[in-house]
Amino acid sequence: MGTPNPTRDPSQGDVRLGSRGSPLALWQAGQAADALQAHYPELNIATVVVKTSGDRDQSTPLDHLPHPGYFTKELEASLLAGAIDVAVHSLKDMAAKVGEPFQVAAILPRGPAGDVLVLHPRHADEQALPPKPAILTGSVRRAQQLRTLYPGCQVLPVRGNIHTRLRKLGEQQVDALVMAAAALDRLGITGYTTVALPLDKMIPAPGQGAIALETLADRADLTALLNPLESPAARRATDMERHFAYLLEGGCSLPLGAHAWVDSGGGAMVFLASLGPDSDALPVYQRMEVSAGDDPIEAAAMMANRFKNIGTRA
Repeated sequence: MGTPNPTRDPSQGDVRLGSRGSPLALWQAGQAADALQAHYPELNIATVVVKTSGDRDQSTPLDHLPHPGYFTKELEASLLAGAIDVAVHSLKDMAAKVGEPFQVAAILPRGPAGDVLVLHPRHADEQALPPKPAILTGSVRRAQQLRTLYPGCQVLPVRGNIHTRLRKLGEQQVDALVMAAAALDRLGITGYTTVALPLDKMIPAPGQGAIALETLADRADLTALLNPLESPAARRATDMERHFAYLLEGGCSLPLGAHAWVDSGGGAMVFLASLGPDSDALPVYQRMEVSAGDDPIEAAAMMANRFKNIGTRA
């Protein structure tokens, strides 16, 4: 790909995508580039790697990070500085409400949203796990929900990119590691025994599995450029999940899950959510169905009202 000329209008030929430097982030930036190239064959696209606070800090537990923008703020600073045109994010890394002067200009078609259990190589299948398995995860939400699925399990912290966490699985005296199914699929990682965790008990983080393209809100040229990449189904579902999180002030420190999708018949949306009063409690689960034509923001408010007496501000 050529090096864009920052003085040119992206609609006339050049666009710079900003990405974190992890293999998964670069894969996602590649997906965005491929989607743009498919619609605009003459477009010159470059990927600019931006190091974020979350990339530099590999030791602080996720629930102790200072704010939801820990993995995105440097990319947003690059947008403001004009160093990039579009920031490519895992949507689950973004704040539940994007503030001015930014916008989520497009959400790509969503990948698998659920979590999987990656077993240590000594375990042939889930039945081989001990009664109280030791499981690695850096997520408060996952830790809390694991205690529902595997009562008495020992949950141990882990940080790092996908390959680092898989290496730690092999090095430590543990039984399994929880990962997003999309991460394994997107990086083509095979050779591990995995167990798909049930969505109704292991409810994903809001926006999990979705790739977001963020721009400055006043860039009408980029809004028009990215519009053909938008997935209305992914937007509708993730708007519901993220607004629910926003109403409950959800972030990395709150053990909150939310996932919505259109049912197989296409006439309704299923909305699952979970929340616990603190990181040591078992979660409370809720399920609701709304018409596929209903306002996702109103549906999110209805779900949030079910949890109004549950939880504390983290």
